Amino acid sequence: MNETPRVQALALAARIPAIYGTREYPEVGGLMSYGPNLPDLYRRAAEFVDKILRGAKPADIPVEQPTKFDFIINLTTAKAGGGGGGARPEPTPFQTACNEEAVATGA
Repeated sequence: MNETPRVQALALAARIPAIYGTREYPEVGGLMSYGPNLPDLYRRAAEFVDKILRGAKPADIPVEQPTKFDFIINLTTAKAGGGGGGARPEPTPFQTACNEEAVATGA
């Protein structure tokens, strides 16, 4: 994340819509992010550790995929033209079914 400000500045200057994989990017000025909810992943990892400490064999614990995702839009960046211009599309049913959250930050 050392190059985060530079990547965001270049994307905004070129009016390129950029989507990131973690929520930290829109929180510091990026346009949007879509990815797994990290606190939920950490909580689930703790459950795995608990099972192992209680005697479960790691090979017997099934591998799981993330089930909670965050779709975050920085409204300040979107209004400033960080979305590549043009009209914004209506949300799809998939987008509205996800854990949506609008993060309005001062970019």
